[in-house]
Amino acid sequence: MTTIFRLLIVEDEPWIRKSLEKILPWNELGIEYAGCARNGQEAFSIIVNSSVDLVITDIKMPKMDGFKLMDSLAEYVNPTPKYMIISGYDDFHYAKNAIKQGVLDYILKPVDPKELRASVLKAVDKLKIERSERDNLRKLRIKDYVYERISHPTSEVNHDLLPENSCYCFLFSIHSVYQELSEQLGTPGLTYFALPLGAYYLYFLMASSEQAMQKRVMNAIDAIRKNHIIGISKIRMYRDHSFYQALKETEHDYLLNDKNSISLKTHMPYDIALSSKDEIYLLEALQAREKDKILHKVNQFLHTCEYFEQQWVAHFQLYLFFGKYVSNTSGFAEQVLWLHDLKNIKTSNELKIWRHKGLEPMIDEIMKIEQKKAPDHFLQAVKYVEKHYLNASLSLESVARYLNLSTPYLSNIFNARGENYTAYVTKKRVDKAKQLLLDSDLTIYEVSEASGFNDVKYFIHVFKKETLYTPNNFRKLKKHTF
Repeated sequence: MTTIFRLLIVEDEPWIRKSLEKILPWNELGIEYAGCARNGQEAFSIIVNSSVDLVITDIKMPKMDGFKLMDSLAEYVNPTPKYMIISGYDDFHYAKNAIKQGVLDYILKPVDPKELRASVLKAVDKLKIERSERDNLRKLRIKDYVYERISHPTSEVNHDLLPENSCYCFLFSIHSVYQELSEQLGTPGLTYFALPLGAYYLYFLMASSEQAMQKRVMNAIDAIRKNHIIGISKIRMYRDHSFYQALKETEHDYLLNDKNSISLKTHMPYDIALSSKDEIYLLEALQAREKDKILHKVNQFLHTCEYFEQQWVAHFQLYLFFGKYVSNTSGFAEQVLWLHDLKNIKTSNELKIWRHKGLEPMIDEIMKIEQKKAPDHFLQAVKYVEKHYLNASLSLESVARYLNLSTPYLSNIFNARGENYTAYVTKKRVDKAKQLLLDSDLTIYEVSEASGFNDVKYFIHVFKKETLYTPNNFRKLKKHTF
């Protein structure tokens, strides 16, 4: 079994401490023995300065007892470790307090190795589940954020979502290559997920270091390119949040790697791209169902192209822009024949015909969706969020799927109302957490779960950012005030 969780033993009796260190083959159970402490005070210092997942502790100890240790760590460590108590006291009061603290098990001394082993295995299973849930929720938060940054490249940047020292890149494809990515990358040490954008796919890949990215991700890309045409962006460090630019890089790279596409050797049109200002204009015209304005802007964009290669790339750019606002469940989202046709076009006149047959029907489809539901989109989304915001897995993509809209399109609907989806949902959850902190005796972990966060570390970070208080301090100050 792979060693993935770190254990600290807290016991004031030297002979018991030594016995516990050697009582089980920790590595075989998926545990790394991180050391021991003689009392709660020593344990507190170790845990706040290093990563500890599981604590096996006595209750009665000098300087700081086991329960005081748990109370103190709740203020400083997120997420707090899982606790198992070993005690010589078969006392109902102790057992009741242990249950209140969320202790996994209460084992009486002398410790039975079989009982301890069974308890540790249960703890490892629980830690695995919780780590997996935290990873999935972190993916959802990053995913929503990337969608919003692609839709609104000039919006406020939150630097806290990507892990420190991590790096990332984007991969672009007309077809889904998620299965191939999974086969090539595996899971340890890497984060990757698909971002469906209407008529095509974008993939976000993140590694713990640039070295890991170069070694594993680039090898995977080379393997996938044997069977698929894909584009990839430059590798960026976690502080660089130019996601929109990275998307544009993938599109250019896709063209360079498409051997069946037109030759771009003579006039490589790196400068042919819709500006973010043009995209905002076109989106507003789509939402207002003003086709004349849309076509005028399209023609204006195309008239900047001198060479056929530039015209071709401009049409490709327009296809990608409008394609991401087509509903993922629409037949248009699956229609890639237009792109195959585009690859075989050799003249400007053929481009014009393709535009009328492929691009304009896509524009009509988007406006048709807007005409059917335009007044209700935002209201429907808000109602859905109201009903489901306490579910930690709620995401921008899941709301868009419910409304039969593309994710970037829904993001722009929130933006048009002066709202940001993530900020809107976060405020709802923080308000619920405030209520629970004042009106209940739930632990911080329980409040985190009950208000839709689940990840207690992220909950405390967000709560402090929104209110300027940690949840515990908020509870103490406000209860005292009222």
